[in-house]
Amino acid sequence: MKILIVSATFIEVAPLFNFLKLGYKDNKKFYCTDFFGNHICILITGVGMVNMTYFFSNIDLSQYDLIINAGFAGSFNEKLEIGQIVNVHKDRFADMGIATKEGFLTIFDMNLANGDEYPFENQAIINHGNKYKNFFADIKLVDAITVNTVSNTPHIIKLFKSKYNAEIETMEGAAFMFVAKMKNVNFYQIRSISNYVQPTEQAQWNKYKAQIQLYEYLKMKLIELIVKIAN
Repeated sequence: MKILIVSATFIEVAPLFNFLKLGYKDNKKFYCTDFFGNHICILITGVGMVNMTYFFSNIDLSQYDLIINAGFAGSFNEKLEIGQIVNVHKDRFADMGIATKEGFLTIFDMNLANGDEYPFENQAIINHGNKYKNFFADIKLVDAITVNTVSNTPHIIKLFKSKYNAEIETMEGAAFMFVAKMKNVNFYQIRSISNYVQPTEQAQWNKYKAQIQLYEYLKMKLIELIVKIAN
């Protein structure tokens, strides 16, 4: 089996490098190893939608059986616990549009793009699942937004919560899902909650807990996949 794990930064998946015996180098983006007869690769794209789109789309994705975007996320929903692992069902490019006195209008609201033209459905990108759907059924499905600037003021937080009703936000997720759907590959966006979306002076991050919980989950899933294939 061939698996590709895509992350914006090294810190989000750092423990996997030790587990898979991969040597990290600052200027390197792409790492691969044979793991009990399976080919596993990790791509570090860099932060943001532009980096994700460019480096992810330059990989030959057709050779992979499963592609996982793994990383941290901020949560609008305080019922989600710090370190909780979630599976993104729906994502949106939240801040691509124009701010008006009446509120924020997306490019779809302004009829600059068709919100139902593939890969979009009702202005969102939706993962309807594939043959690995049941494999990730043990974690909560969530709706997400993707932003260029982390939401850290009361006005922006209120605006995005009311407009999209999303549970989490990231800076790369929708770009990953856009490319994955356009390339017609089996993919999942798996996120670990690192913080709650709050004004800057209130925000508290727990990257260590988010990192460890994400690692433990991904390690478990990789082992389960390998055992399943072996049998």
